[in-house]
Amino acid sequence: MNTSISAKDLHKGLQQGRYKLIDIRSPDERRKEQIPGSLSLPLDQMGEQNLENLIQRYEDQQFVLHCLSGIRTTENHATLQGRTDQPLYILEGGLNAWKAAGLDTTVNKKAPLPLQQQTHLAIGLLVLIACGLGFLYSPMFFLIAAFAGAGLTFAGLTGFCGMARFIALMPWNKITPG
Repeated sequence: MNTSISAKDLHKGLQQGRYKLIDIRSPDERRKEQIPGSLSLPLDQMGEQNLENLIQRYEDQQFVLHCLSGIRTTENHATLQGRTDQPLYILEGGLNAWKAAGLDTTVNKKAPLPLQQQTHLAIGLLVLIACGLGFLYSPMFFLIAAFAGAGLTFAGLTGFCGMARFIALMPWNKITPG
């Protein structure tokens, strides 16, 4: 069974009421940009019960999952499909393909960058500045870059990123009601 659907075909099916689009990205990713009318059910919250509740609420429609590029939905499709008898489809190329097809999205220009992107930016800048200072002033600054590398290694091994937790506490990342 072909489980993917193009952005153009999905758009047509959404207009006809045949499909319901589920955004599996994290809330901070979705806050920045989303496809109008899509539902939010982040991948980490898509337990069997949550998925079944959603399917029962929209039982007359077929479900299409999407993320930013289609990679997360493709990688997790088999697991998610195993949680329901209802066929689950994937938006080919995700949100990026939707935009490339010239279809509308809702953009919140005031929303901060997604947390993961902020973390990458902060660590990258920290390493660049530390290396620059290490070359210009003192080799001791290279220890900062080494510390950042050790933090990334720890985050990769454990799934815990102290920098991401710290950045999440920043005032611009606080979600305000409305």
